[in-house]
Amino acid sequence: MKRTQAGFTIIELLVVMGIIIALMAVAVVVFQPRSDVRLSARAVKTRLDAARAWAVAHRQRTTLAFGNGPDGRAHYVTIDTAGKPLHGTNFLEAGVVFADCSVEQITFKPDQTVAGDAAEYRIGIARSVGGKPQHWELRVAKSTGAVTMREVE
Repeated sequence: MKRTQAGFTIIELLVVMGIIIALMAVAVVVFQPRSDVRLSARAVKTRLDAARAWAVAHRQRTTLAFGNGPDGRAHYVTIDTAGKPLHGTNFLEAGVVFADCSVEQITFKPDQTVAGDAAEYRIGIARSVGGKPQHWELRVAKSTGAVTMREVE
């Protein structure tokens, strides 16, 4: 009577693991730039929403100022009516910058509207170097203060 063994050899398991690791390494490289830009855009959107809520709750104008520093790092900060920062300065992921912005700051009023003359304000966030170019856009409506986010092709 011949006895058979069920299972895989160690060589077969190592080959399969090597293939899985190679596929994961490629996936990380392909998807990393897109996630940096999307996560940075979402962080700025969250801070815009928080600035709007702060203005309503504290009945005072609140401004989110943003820009690209001389060192190439993009930053943003929320400030109150007196010009004092409400939080520390935040930075976007390395290699991600503000681009194609219609303004350098957004000021929310206590009635949830946005100060200024335009009907809508645009904030672009893009990857500046390396990887596949990615660009996200935030739009802030003057009349409602609503913030929308979309990927720009």
